[in-house]
Amino acid sequence: MKATLATMVLAATAVLATPSPNRHKLFHHQSKRAPAAAALDSRDVALAGLLSSLSIPAVPGSAAVWQGTDGPYVNTITNNAGEDVALVAWNNGQFKLDTSSPPAFTTLIPNGQSVDVSLSNSFSGAMTVVHPDTELSMSGIISNTLIEMTTGEWGVVDISREVNMAGTNITVAQEKCTTSMDQCVFTCNGGATTCWVAGSYDLTNCATGSQPGASYGTYAGAPSGGCMMENKMTTTINPSS
Repeated sequence: MKATLATMVLAATAVLATPSPNRHKLFHHQSKRAPAAAALDSRDVALAGLLSSLSIPAVPGSAAVWQGTDGPYVNTITNNAGEDVALVAWNNGQFKLDTSSPPAFTTLIPNGQSVDVSLSNSFSGAMTVVHPDTELSMSGIISNTLIEMTTGEWGVVDISREVNMAGTNITVAQEKCTTSMDQCVFTCNGGATTCWVAGSYDLTNCATGSQPGASYGTYAGAPSGGCMMENKMTTTINPSS
Protein backbone atom coordinates (compact mmCIF):
# COMPACT_ATOMS: atom_id res chain seq x y z
CA MET A 1 0.00 0.00 0.00
CA LYS A 2 2.72 2.39 0.92
CA ALA A 3 6.21 3.39 -0.06
CA THR A 4 8.00 2.48 3.19
CA LEU A 5 7.33 2.39 6.89
CA ALA A 6 10.06 5.02 7.08
CA THR A 7 7.40 7.45 5.86
CA MET A 8 5.35 6.47 8.89
CA VAL A 9 8.24 7.05 11.25
CA LEU A 10 8.95 10.46 9.77
CA ALA A 11 5.26 11.30 9.99
CA ALA A 12 5.34 10.22 13.61
CA THR A 13 7.44 13.24 14.45
CA ALA A 14 4.94 15.72 13.08
CA VAL A 15 2.32 17.26 15.34
CA LEU A 16 -0.87 17.81 13.39
CA ALA A 17 -3.01 20.64 14.66
CA THR A 18 -6.67 19.87 15.10
CA PRO A 19 -9.44 22.45 15.06
CA SER A 20 -11.12 23.21 18.35
CA PRO A 21 -14.78 22.19 18.48
CA ASN A 22 -17.42 24.88 18.44
CA ARG A 23 -18.23 26.08 21.89
CA HIS A 24 -21.79 27.09 22.68
CA LYS A 25 -22.44 29.22 25.75
CA LEU A 26 -25.74 28.82 27.51
CA PHE A 27 -26.62 31.21 30.33
CA HIS A 28 -29.14 30.21 32.95
CA HIS A 29 -30.47 33.20 34.90
CA GLN A 30 -32.64 31.11 37.18
CA SER A 31 -29.82 29.16 38.78
CA LYS A 32 -26.09 29.52 39.32
CA ARG A 33 -25.61 25.80 39.80
CA ALA A 34 -23.49 24.15 37.08
CA PRO A 35 -25.24 21.26 35.33
CA ALA A 36 -24.21 17.82 36.52
CA ALA A 37 -21.76 16.00 34.26
CA ALA A 38 -23.27 13.14 32.30
CA ALA A 39 -22.40 9.75 33.70
CA LEU A 40 -19.80 7.91 31.66
CA ASP A 41 -20.99 4.80 29.89
CA SER A 42 -19.22 1.62 31.01
CA ARG A 43 -17.88 1.16 27.47
CA ASP A 44 -16.39 4.66 27.59
CA VAL A 45 -14.69 3.82 30.86
CA ALA A 46 -13.29 0.57 29.46
CA LEU A 47 -12.08 2.34 26.30
CA ALA A 48 -10.39 5.11 28.28
CA GLY A 49 -8.72 2.51 30.48
CA LEU A 50 -7.18 0.72 27.49
CA LEU A 51 -5.95 3.96 25.90
CA SER A 52 -4.76 5.78 29.02
CA SER A 53 -1.51 3.85 29.42
CA LEU A 54 -0.50 4.97 25.92
CA SER A 55 -1.70 8.57 26.50
CA ILE A 56 -4.07 8.26 23.55
CA PRO A 57 -7.36 10.18 23.87
CA ALA A 58 -10.69 8.67 22.88
CA VAL A 59 -12.11 10.19 19.67
CA PRO A 60 -15.68 9.26 18.61
CA GLY A 61 -15.04 9.81 14.90
CA SER A 62 -14.13 12.20 12.11
CA ALA A 63 -15.07 13.01 8.52
CA ALA A 64 -12.68 10.29 7.34
CA VAL A 65 -13.67 7.39 9.60
CA TRP A 66 -16.60 6.81 11.95
CA GLN A 67 -18.79 4.08 13.45
CA GLY A 68 -21.74 3.03 11.30
CA THR A 69 -22.64 1.56 7.93
CA ASP A 70 -23.45 4.73 5.99
CA GLY A 71 -20.03 5.26 4.39
CA PRO A 72 -18.89 4.24 0.90
CA TYR A 73 -16.57 1.67 2.50
CA VAL A 74 -17.59 -0.42 5.52
CA ASN A 75 -15.32 -2.63 7.61
CA THR A 76 -17.13 -5.02 9.97
CA ILE A 77 -14.65 -5.86 12.73
CA THR A 78 -15.20 -8.84 15.02
CA ASN A 79 -13.22 -9.32 18.21
CA ASN A 80 -12.39 -12.98 18.86
CA ALA A 81 -9.22 -12.18 20.82
CA GLY A 82 -10.55 -13.45 24.13
CA GLU A 83 -10.53 -9.99 25.77
CA ASP A 84 -11.86 -6.48 25.13
CA VAL A 85 -9.76 -4.37 22.77
CA ALA A 86 -9.71 -0.73 21.71
CA LEU A 87 -9.79 -0.04 17.99
CA VAL A 88 -7.67 2.96 16.98
CA ALA A 89 -7.69 4.49 13.50
CA TRP A 90 -5.66 7.35 12.09
CA ASN A 91 -5.57 9.19 8.77
CA ASN A 92 -3.07 11.01 6.56
CA GLY A 93 0.12 9.47 7.92
CA GLN A 94 -0.57 10.50 11.51
CA PHE A 95 1.07 7.47 13.08
CA LYS A 96 2.22 9.00 16.36
CA LEU A 97 -0.83 9.39 18.58
CA ASP A 98 -1.04 11.39 21.79
CA THR A 99 -3.08 14.17 23.35
CA SER A 100 -1.57 16.77 21.00
CA SER A 101 -1.94 14.55 17.93
CA PRO A 102 -5.09 12.48 18.48
CA PRO A 103 -6.35 9.59 16.34
CA ALA A 104 -9.19 10.00 13.85
CA PHE A 105 -11.39 7.40 15.55
CA THR A 106 -11.44 5.09 18.57
CA THR A 107 -13.99 2.65 19.90
CA LEU A 108 -14.22 -0.31 22.26
CA ILE A 109 -14.84 -3.76 20.79
CA PRO A 110 -15.89 -6.07 23.62
CA ASN A 111 -14.77 -9.67 23.35
CA GLY A 112 -17.09 -11.66 21.08
CA GLN A 113 -18.74 -8.58 19.61
CA SER A 114 -18.49 -6.67 16.32
CA VAL A 115 -18.53 -3.05 15.22
CA ASP A 116 -19.11 -1.51 11.80
CA VAL A 117 -16.65 1.19 10.79
CA SER A 118 -17.24 3.47 7.80
CA LEU A 119 -14.50 5.06 5.71
CA SER A 120 -14.77 8.06 3.42
CA ASN A 121 -13.58 8.13 -0.19
CA SER A 122 -10.46 10.03 0.91
CA PHE A 123 -9.21 7.84 3.77
CA SER A 124 -5.51 6.95 3.70
CA GLY A 125 -4.25 5.58 6.97
CA ALA A 126 -4.40 2.55 9.20
CA MET A 127 -6.11 0.83 12.09
CA THR A 128 -4.88 -1.36 14.91
CA VAL A 129 -6.11 -2.71 18.23
CA VAL A 130 -4.91 -2.03 21.76
CA HIS A 131 -4.87 -4.80 24.36
CA PRO A 132 -4.21 -4.22 28.08
CA ASP A 133 -0.51 -5.04 27.51
CA THR A 134 0.00 -3.17 24.20
CA GLU A 135 2.89 -0.71 24.20
CA LEU A 136 4.22 2.08 22.01
CA SER A 137 7.25 1.47 19.84
CA MET A 138 10.38 3.57 20.29
CA SER A 139 9.13 5.88 17.52
CA GLY A 140 5.79 6.43 19.26
CA ILE A 141 3.74 4.18 16.97
CA ILE A 142 1.38 1.63 18.54
CA SER A 143 3.42 -1.57 18.60
CA ASN A 144 0.96 -3.94 16.97
CA THR A 145 -0.24 -5.33 13.67
CA LEU A 146 -1.57 -2.64 11.31
CA ILE A 147 -4.47 -2.73 8.87
CA GLU A 148 -3.32 -0.25 6.21
CA MET A 149 -6.00 1.17 3.94
CA THR A 150 -6.33 3.67 1.14
CA THR A 151 -9.80 4.20 -0.32
CA GLY A 152 -10.75 5.61 -3.70
CA GLU A 153 -10.18 4.55 -7.30
CA TRP A 154 -6.80 2.93 -6.64
CA GLY A 155 -7.62 1.82 -3.11
CA VAL A 156 -5.61 -0.93 -1.44
CA VAL A 157 -5.83 -2.77 1.88
CA ASP A 158 -3.09 -4.85 3.47
CA ILE A 159 -1.88 -6.22 6.79
CA SER A 160 1.50 -4.87 7.95
CA ARG A 161 3.55 -6.66 10.60
CA GLU A 162 6.53 -4.31 10.26
CA VAL A 163 6.03 -2.50 13.55
CA ASN A 164 5.75 -5.74 15.53
CA MET A 165 6.14 -9.15 13.91
CA ALA A 166 4.67 -10.71 17.07
CA GLY A 167 1.57 -8.50 17.00
CA THR A 168 -2.11 -9.43 17.10
CA ASN A 169 -3.31 -11.98 14.56
CA ILE A 170 -5.66 -10.07 12.21
CA THR A 171 -7.41 -11.11 9.00
CA VAL A 172 -9.22 -8.82 6.56
CA ALA A 173 -11.45 -10.78 4.18
CA GLN A 174 -13.17 -9.34 1.11
CA GLU A 175 -15.24 -11.00 -1.58
CA LYS A 176 -12.20 -11.33 -3.88
CA CYS A 177 -9.02 -10.75 -1.92
CA THR A 178 -7.94 -11.55 1.64
CA THR A 179 -4.99 -10.12 3.57
CA SER A 180 -3.81 -11.89 6.71
CA MET A 181 -0.73 -12.67 8.78
CA ASP A 182 0.72 -14.81 5.96
CA GLN A 183 -1.04 -13.60 2.80
CA CYS A 184 -0.69 -10.19 1.13
CA VAL A 185 1.17 -9.05 4.25
CA PHE A 186 4.22 -6.84 4.81
CA THR A 187 6.79 -8.76 6.86
CA CYS A 188 10.34 -8.16 8.06
CA ASN A 189 13.27 -9.91 6.37
CA GLY A 190 15.91 -12.02 8.03
CA GLY A 191 14.04 -12.82 11.23
CA ALA A 192 13.87 -9.17 12.36
CA THR A 193 11.12 -8.39 14.87
CA THR A 194 10.55 -4.85 13.57
CA CYS A 195 11.54 -3.05 10.37
CA TRP A 196 10.84 0.03 8.27
CA VAL A 197 13.89 0.82 6.11
CA ALA A 198 13.68 -0.05 2.40
CA GLY A 199 15.24 -3.46 1.85
CA SER A 200 14.37 -4.67 5.36
CA TYR A 201 10.84 -5.85 4.51
CA ASP A 202 8.81 -7.44 1.74
CA LEU A 203 5.21 -7.99 0.66
CA THR A 204 4.67 -11.70 1.21
CA ASN A 205 2.45 -14.11 -0.76
CA CYS A 206 0.82 -11.38 -2.81
CA ALA A 207 2.00 -11.94 -6.37
CA THR A 208 -0.20 -10.20 -8.92
CA GLY A 209 -2.95 -12.64 -9.86
CA SER A 210 -2.26 -15.00 -6.95
CA GLN A 211 -5.81 -14.21 -5.89
CA PRO A 212 -8.32 -11.88 -7.55
CA GLY A 213 -7.39 -8.29 -6.70
CA ALA A 214 -3.91 -9.08 -5.36
CA SER A 215 -1.04 -6.97 -6.67
CA TYR A 216 2.71 -6.68 -6.11
CA GLY A 217 4.95 -3.91 -7.35
CA THR A 218 7.51 -1.38 -6.20
CA TYR A 219 7.34 2.27 -5.24
CA ALA A 220 10.52 4.31 -4.77
CA GLY A 221 12.45 1.06 -4.86
CA ALA A 222 10.46 -0.61 -2.07
CA PRO A 223 7.79 -3.34 -2.21
CA SER A 224 4.26 -2.03 -2.66
CA GLY A 225 0.83 -3.50 -3.23
CA GLY A 226 -1.77 -5.55 -1.40
CA CYS A 227 -5.43 -6.33 -2.00
CA MET A 228 -7.53 -4.08 -4.17
CA MET A 229 -9.88 -2.25 -1.81
CA GLU A 230 -13.49 -3.41 -1.97
CA ASN A 231 -16.50 -1.62 -0.50
CA LYS A 232 -17.19 -4.30 2.09
CA MET A 233 -14.58 -5.83 4.39
CA THR A 234 -14.82 -8.34 7.22
CA THR A 235 -12.02 -8.08 9.74
CA THR A 236 -11.39 -10.65 12.47
CA ILE A 237 -9.23 -10.05 15.53
CA ASN A 238 -8.05 -13.59 16.18
CA PRO A 239 -6.91 -15.25 19.43
CA SER A 240 -3.22 -15.26 20.17
CA SER A 241 -1.48 -18.37 18.91
